[in-house]
Amino acid sequence: MADAMTTFARIATAALPDAPQLQREIDDRMARIPTRLNAYGYDAWGFHTETAKHALAITHLLYHYWFRVETHGIRNIPRGRCLLISNHAGQIALDAAMIACGCFLDA
Repeated sequence: MADAMTTFARIATAALPDAPQLQREIDDRMARIPTRLNAYGYDAWGFHTETAKHALAITHLLYHYWFRVETHGIRNIPRGRCLLISNHAGQIALDAAMIACGCFLDA
């Protein structure tokens, strides 16, 4: 599954005009996250930075080009860890992915 996500992320980001800049931004922001990774690249809760990078590249397409999300009040979210809960409508809860993408790329 990880190989399929990697391939899809590469194809998806290759279609973007700002793909190299987006990839650098994701890499830079991911490097600033204080995580303690084990020898396999995972933290204690199963977070894997490389998988997260690919997921963010794909989510970015939905965030900016499909849903055209507008972020308001992002500065009101406290720094550090916090819990954000949304009320979604519909069959697939993509609002959590859009909130995560907004917090990661716009904050």
